[in-house]
Amino acid sequence: NLHRRQTSALINLRYRQNFNDYINGYRVRAIRQSLHAGRHRELTLLALALEAGFNSKTTFNRVFKRETGLTPGQYQRNLDKM
Repeated sequence: NLHRRQTSALINLRYRQNFNDYINGYRVRAIRQSLHAGRHRELTLLALALEAGFNSKTTFNRVFKRETGLTPGQYQRNLDKM
């Protein structure tokens, strides 16, 4: 029941990141779970990104690399090697 500003301030204080970074972190975790579940065999990386809530491929690639240290393609290839 918090207002928008209160929610944003709480995220800034507690997690030391802005609202968008916080939400994008959840999106990347959802995509990683999908990849580990093998969904990349039925959907493209872009489809998984859109499903998770990313609106652009560029933002998805940038955020994914910042969160994991790998591009989405590199991450997927590493999974395929396992």
